[in-house]
Amino acid sequence: MKTMNTKLITFCLLSILTGLYNVTRSQCTVNIIPQGPLSFCNGDSVLLVASAGGSTQLPDQSDYNYNAGMSARTLPGYSFWQSFTAGMSGTLSQVDLGFFNFINGTAQLSIYQGTGTTGLLLYNQIVNVYCASGNCLLPFPVNAHVIAGARYSINFIPLAGIPDPYGVQVELPGTLSGGVFAVVDPSGTDTSNSFDMVFDTYIARELYFHWSNGDNDSVTVASSTGTYVVTATDSVACSVSDSIDVIVTMVDTAVSVAGATLTAHATGATYQWINCNGNSPISGANAQNYTAVNTGNYAVVLNQNGCADTSACYHIITVALSEPAPFADLKIYPNPSTGKFYIGDDNSQNSNFEIEIYNVLGEKVYRETQVWGKIEFDFSDYPGNIYLAKIKIANEACYRRIIIR
Repeated sequence: MKTMNTKLITFCLLSILTGLYNVTRSQCTVNIIPQGPLSFCNGDSVLLVASAGGSTQLPDQSDYNYNAGMSARTLPGYSFWQSFTAGMSGTLSQVDLGFFNFINGTAQLSIYQGTGTTGLLLYNQIVNVYCASGNCLLPFPVNAHVIAGARYSINFIPLAGIPDPYGVQVELPGTLSGGVFAVVDPSGTDTSNSFDMVFDTYIARELYFHWSNGDNDSVTVASSTGTYVVTATDSVACSVSDSIDVIVTMVDTAVSVAGATLTAHATGATYQWINCNGNSPISGANAQNYTAVNTGNYAVVLNQNGCADTSACYHIITVALSEPAPFADLKIYPNPSTGKFYIGDDNSQNSNFEIEIYNVLGEKVYRETQVWGKIEFDFSDYPGNIYLAKIKIANEACYRRIIIR
């Protein structure tokens, strides 16, 4: 059994210091910072940034029961280590070690996996050690990944400038659960001293974000009206939320078509009808409705509530007042109808004609060739609207409107 004398270490009992070290877990905060206006026109967007505040690291293990002092040596081969069991998984970002009396020098600070210095070396750095006088709990930044429930050790080796001896704060007898203190000298390692060092450890807080729209980053893009909520968590002691309202102004771009006349649904707006072929404005077409003069595709540009938008393009076919002779007896009946109607006549000479039917968007919805006499149609499942029938006999064609109610 090694004795304290062979290690040239002495102890002096100190009064228990109540309230010397108070560490509290700072509550984290999160705020949404918009990178632009929160009210905008449809088609625009705003970037929302979640800014988290509060302590960036959380205290994990500690022993603040400072009731004794250890006179440690700086002779070659002398050092000490304190092991502990991590309570949280994450990055060990800081350890605080207790010293007393004047110290101004350097030391080698290492973090090992396991108990003692035989495990995997996770961190090793030369650090400055300065204590002006009295009692000092000195912080040292480190960087080592730890896992909750696993054992790790803090190793301290005095270097240049450290006085001989120097004072180390300890608890005697040690009560730390999940760790031991060891004194190292050229003769070996002694863990039979029954005390623990005054120390604490911190785990860096890693924040995670989740938005109500499903994004999992610190930023999200808002492009629709609604309340956007972000929740910041660190899976340890923090879970906070913030919300912000976004308003998107919509322009009513719906248009009704009746024959060759298009009518915008939007009221209280300004209107500019355009020819979709080149998106060229139609001179003087600034009313809520527009009657097409020529066959083509037309749309309206609207300005409403400070926002501008353009409707879909609608295909309009203008019908001549007079038709070629072959179509004189051609009938569409009943018209209007609820979906079932006939096209043709009873004159057998009007044979072998072709029918194409288009919706208001100019999309072909039906085609029939080699028609004799007349043909029955059933558009009961089609939406009520105005359709256009193109009927060809030989090399001539006519157009007829079909109204489905």
